[in-house]
Amino acid sequence: MRQTGLFALAMLIACEPTVVDSAGVHVVDARVQVEPSELNYDNIIPGMTATQSVTITSVGTDTMLLQDVATLMSPAFTLQGAPGTVPLTPGTVVTVDVVYTPTEFEHEGWLSVRTDDPDKREVLVSLWGGITPPELVIEPEELDHGNALPGEVEVLTLEMSNIGGAPMQIDDLALVIDGPFTLGDRWQTGQLDGGETLFADLVYSPTELVPDFVYEGYVLVSHDMGDPVEVPIRATAQNTPIAVCVANPDTIHAWVDTANFEGDASYNPEGGDIIAYEWELLSRPAGSAQDLPTPLNQANLIDFRPDLAGDYVAQLVVTNEMGVQSEPCEATLEATVGDDLWIELFWDHEDDDMDIHLLKSGGSLFTNDDCHWDNCQYSPLQWGSPSNPDDNPSLDFDDIFGTGPENINIARPAAGDYEIWVHDFDASAFHGDNHVTVNIYSFGQLEYTQTRTISGEDTRTHFATVTFPGGTVTTAP
Repeated sequence: MRQTGLFALAMLIACEPTVVDSAGVHVVDARVQVEPSELNYDNIIPGMTATQSVTITSVGTDTMLLQDVATLMSPAFTLQGAPGTVPLTPGTVVTVDVVYTPTEFEHEGWLSVRTDDPDKREVLVSLWGGITPPELVIEPEELDHGNALPGEVEVLTLEMSNIGGAPMQIDDLALVIDGPFTLGDRWQTGQLDGGETLFADLVYSPTELVPDFVYEGYVLVSHDMGDPVEVPIRATAQNTPIAVCVANPDTIHAWVDTANFEGDASYNPEGGDIIAYEWELLSRPAGSAQDLPTPLNQANLIDFRPDLAGDYVAQLVVTNEMGVQSEPCEATLEATVGDDLWIELFWDHEDDDMDIHLLKSGGSLFTNDDCHWDNCQYSPLQWGSPSNPDDNPSLDFDDIFGTGPENINIARPAAGDYEIWVHDFDASAFHGDNHVTVNIYSFGQLEYTQTRTISGEDTRTHFATVTFPGGTVTTAP
């Protein structure tokens, strides 16, 4: 029996795994494994509690001594069921619960696991818990009802959003303003969770006109995250006039035709007179020198003649008998080109008299084969068929002291090559560099625009040649 027992013990020892060194001496193998390496407690707000677990495993071939398990740095992390100092035989697993009870929006700490593992006396597990603090965003920043007339109802909505993660409390909404304001169907207070929005509707419905007064006040938003927020309120109840303006007609032939800018349809919604009109030319084509007809304080501006092709935009503001001005009204007049050949000239500096010249095929400057200021402005030259005036050139206007524009046109040019030249007249006061622009319209389309620098007196600059019947434009070298 004794021999049998010894044999069994020997077999047990032989089957047990051992760790030996190079000399065959048994080495103690006490090793620890701690999982996971970090614990994150997301979106846990103060007042809540969350628990996560850590496992401690003896992974060596010898019994390991678990000496201590503790939390470090932050009291928000505590242990539940701490094992104390205990031996752990190989393969034994101990579970430790780490409880997170935040008092603020973010905490950091460590879980310390100490054993007799010679290589890892202490294993640290990162502990973190947090949530984005509540943050109140109110839109719009100002409630501007604008203008409303008696009987009209305007509703504006205040949006109160929590863009943080933790909840907050909207304690109260107070309307601090005198006037015809009432609370709408939505006037919400209470808990505002992260990512949520509460609404407050404010209704404005005036019962009478107040032409010289602006209602001003605020909504007071009280909450549990700090000082109350004031959201300004503005509103008026004025008989604001409406400016109505048109160009009539709105499309005409440049220089040949005229149009009116009309504002006599402007009105007061609640009745009463318009007592003042104020016109302004907002924009005109580059190089244009044409202004609005005067005086500018009348309802309609008559016989506006555009000097260049392009858009002319006029603005009208009217005032009623209460002294209230309208919003601006804009009217656009489009000046088009009806002639098959239409040439425009303008330049930058005043007191530098630039002249446009148009030569027919084979023509020379300053002859009757050249349409210019001296021979073509008041009586067109006879270039084509005597029975057809449409093939004769005409210079519409000559600018001596300004910056242009000048214009030469032929309604229906005869076949041939037409050269466009610019002459710097030699009696000018300005002698420096001047930027000179030529526009060429062929069959109503802008086919050429070029700006060249011209200096000195009595210079002659060839810009381009237009060939008909095709209307092709060739740039001069």
